[in-house]
Amino acid sequence: MRGRDAGRALHTGSVGFTVEVHDQAPPLDPAWEDVVEVSFRPVSAGSALVQWAGEASWDLDLEETDYRVRYCAQGMDEAHRQDTRMDDEPQLDCYLLQFWPAPPAPDRVLKQTSATAAYWHDYARRQPVPLTPAERAEAER
Repeated sequence: MRGRDAGRALHTGSVGFTVEVHDQAPPLDPAWEDVVEVSFRPVSAGSALVQWAGEASWDLDLEETDYRVRYCAQGMDEAHRQDTRMDDEPQLDCYLLQFWPAPPAPDRVLKQTSATAAYWHDYARRQPVPLTPAERAEAER
């Protein structure tokens, strides 16, 4: 994949997207093609999933505590090839976002099979390491 838009999957149209909040790490379904895990801590009680351009949002009802988040994807390369999905056409790509309480840990790529995910993983690896909360607090002082 090359070019400016190499990293996107579907450009226009709806995708399947599910969010789950668990008490502990859920088992990983091997059917997912691409899977990453990261640490996340909401900065307020008002965390929400917001659709592109703010057209819609869904409250995640997360507490202000540390979470592990697993992002699973399927069909990203096919969605990239198709570019656009009309409402009456079959779903091309789908995603699952899972949260559970857990202490912070390094980001992990658990499974990578699509060129689209490979593009984004490469992009992320080239970014500067983000500040820890303690480093951020020190910098603000």
